[in-house]
Amino acid sequence: MFGGIRRIEGALPSCEQHLEFLDVALRDNPRIAPLQFALHVELIGRLLGRAAQLVHRTLGEQQRVAYTHYHAVPGAPRDADPWELSTAVARLLPESDGVDAMAWCIPLGDYVSIGLSTGATRTDLDDESLLDRTAIAFERHGIDYRRSHPDRAELKALRHSYFAYERASGANWLLAGPSFCQVWWLASAGVGTALTAAQLAPKLLQDPLRWGAEYDRYMKQLLPIHDTFDFFALSRCEQYEPEALHRYSDRFVKTSLVRLARSTRLRDDRLATMVSPAASWLFRHPKTLHEYCSVRRVDQATRIA
Repeated sequence: MFGGIRRIEGALPSCEQHLEFLDVALRDNPRIAPLQFALHVELIGRLLGRAAQLVHRTLGEQQRVAYTHYHAVPGAPRDADPWELSTAVARLLPESDGVDAMAWCIPLGDYVSIGLSTGATRTDLDDESLLDRTAIAFERHGIDYRRSHPDRAELKALRHSYFAYERASGANWLLAGPSFCQVWWLASAGVGTALTAAQLAPKLLQDPLRWGAEYDRYMKQLLPIHDTFDFFALSRCEQYEPEALHRYSDRFVKTSLVRLARSTRLRDDRLATMVSPAASWLFRHPKTLHEYCSVRRVDQATRIA
């Protein structure tokens, strides 16, 4: 059993209940105890890492998040707007929006996920004001979700910090996906890394030291992407110059492709072992992805619709 798993005082209520259930299950159910390998997945709280007193570091400042869903009127006929075909991300700037934040708009059919993230001490605006400024910012780009999806759900808010542990696995445990690290939400890495851990689970049970080391190496390759998104999320307006935008956009693509190439090491076959270093070298080469992403300068808000 992975020693030290216990109820953590002061954690979120739902998280406490999960850990308490785990304690009771391991203590009172002989059919599942002793636990030989712990695979741990979570979204917030760092429960297993805190319980095990694993060393971690925070990435950047504490974040404040406000978010909600907007729903279309049930049964009302309507045509989907062009912006509903893809996710949109917007940078809110103090000069134009009164707040320094990153916002998202994720259309999901009959409802839209809306939210923003800002430094915990960067503004005194309340959560309602933050969501209102988010809506106004998106409207400038032709994304008027309050018109097409007028029924708003309850506003939610939280504070959190991006983080990474010093290691992702041990002799009989593994921190799956976001349990090991959480980077900028712009990376959309949580589901993918959790699925990687799930796919690797049978091999981990057979040879935890070998595959734990491979998983640890794979997960740590994700960390540089946090610095890449720091540029997009934290730079001043005048720093958004074509050369810098090209460099950091290409860096995002390059980091993702290098991780993809190196992930072939998680396949236990000879071809993957041969292909992985060659492909990762190719994607790291400066000429391979030079100005891969297009950058446009506009003098006014570009409309999606």
